[in-house]
Amino acid sequence: MNTMFHVIDDDTTLSSLMVELLESDGYQAVGYSSPIEYLHFVESKYYIPPVAVITDVRMPEMSGYELIDKLRELFPKQRAVVVSGDDTGDRAANRDICHFLSKPIAPETLFDLAALITKCDQMKTADAQCHKLAGLPCSALDCHPQDCFIVDHA
Repeated sequence: MNTMFHVIDDDTTLSSLMVELLESDGYQAVGYSSPIEYLHFVESKYYIPPVAVITDVRMPEMSGYELIDKLRELFPKQRAVVVSGDDTGDRAANRDICHFLSKPIAPETLFDLAALITKCDQMKTADAQCHKLAGLPCSALDCHPQDCFIVDHA
């Protein structure tokens, strides 16, 4: 079972905290402070896709949305979670983003999110069931692994 999360945030304090929280709840997690650094890793022979990528929206080298677009050129079904302190999540809704989190993030929210994503990942062959977890109507024909649940505009 894949329990690896990759966290990309130019604020190393926040990325380290998210990694520590995920690890304290039994998940594997690796933090990256640069989207460019992360993309170099993605293109290496050592890269194994995580269950989800958690990325900040605003970073100096490129936005989290640009990072996701580049990542999905190589791995089209990669799940992504977007985190922001000042974005509304509207752009996330139009990009097949699993979930939008507003900063600050409560540890319980991160734990619940990780649990739901890993549960969806375990049910890869039945993506419609992932939608049912979130109460969304879905047929097996129009579901994708990355759209487990709706964007939270909270």
